[in-house]
Amino acid sequence: MKAASDISMYDQEACFSPQETFFEGDPHPYVNALHRWLDKNLYRIAKAPIDEDMMAHITRTRAEAKFRGWQVFTSKGTDWTIIVTDKPCVIDSHPLSRTMYIHPVDHLEEAYAWINKDTQTVGVHPPERMKELADGLVERGVARVTEVGRSGRPRPGFTHDGLRPMEKLIRWVTMERGIRFKYKFWGMSPEEDDRLFYGADEMEDKNDPMEVWRAYEEINLK
Repeated sequence: MKAASDISMYDQEACFSPQETFFEGDPHPYVNALHRWLDKNLYRIAKAPIDEDMMAHITRTRAEAKFRGWQVFTSKGTDWTIIVTDKPCVIDSHPLSRTMYIHPVDHLEEAYAWINKDTQTVGVHPPERMKELADGLVERGVARVTEVGRSGRPRPGFTHDGLRPMEKLIRWVTMERGIRFKYKFWGMSPEEDDRLFYGADEMEDKNDPMEVWRAYEEINLK
């Protein structure tokens, strides 16, 4: 139900739309449920009209998949398409328009090899597995990891493509707390800070310019 919603929203034309699924185990129960919900979404989420070129792309995609021996499940027309491959592979030409390639895998980590910086959003189900997969996903360039069903419904405050674009509309001003405010990166007293950095209460001939940095290393770089 949730995966079908992600696929149907904007007919996969959005930057966050899923195009391929890596499925751990036998995908057929999932496929059966997915095509029922894709059918239902044709009434819940109206599909935009497509032109003859798009229709030809979908038809060609289905024919090529069948030629490769892959399983193809379709609507009565060209409204949606599910293609189950025999193993993960590169999809060079994706027609979008509610088309989903499903790659069966033994372990979801096998998807890492097919992910790069052009992979913006990854949906994970169940969401409890996001943490175990997160490092492998983001180090390959993924900008957003969410649960299935939320690709088009980001939480407020999320980053877009690894950035916070709205912050460009803001002029940030910094008002720093005084030196008497203690925090974990500086443990000196204000008096010791004044002595080391500014030479307070020291004779000029005893000033050692390296003392401040030795003190900094001793306090902060242990």
